Amino acid sequence: YYPDDLSNEDLKEISSNKYSFVHLDFDLYKPTVEAIKFIMSRLEKHAIILVDDYNFINQEGVKYAIRDTGISLDNCIQTQSGQLIIYTS
Repeated sequence: YYPDDLSNEDLKEISSNKYSFVHLDFDLYKPTVEAIKFIMSRLEKHAIILVDDYNFINQEGVKYAIRDTGISLDNCIQTQSGQLIIYTS
């Protein structure tokens, strides 16, 4: 999802949902931050967030987005393929 692509009805529908698994693949800082801010209050207890491109060269925006949103790496696993798996409490 990207906010500009959603109608008011679509946004209303996904805003009222709770999520237990979220996969983010935006590659860039701003959309990653916006998506994290959108989903954090909508996560079920013990949810998982899978973030692509966390450790990719020349795509540091995702890493900065994780840092700037305050996600602790203590609750994360970094994969060899550059993904970050976040376990929420």
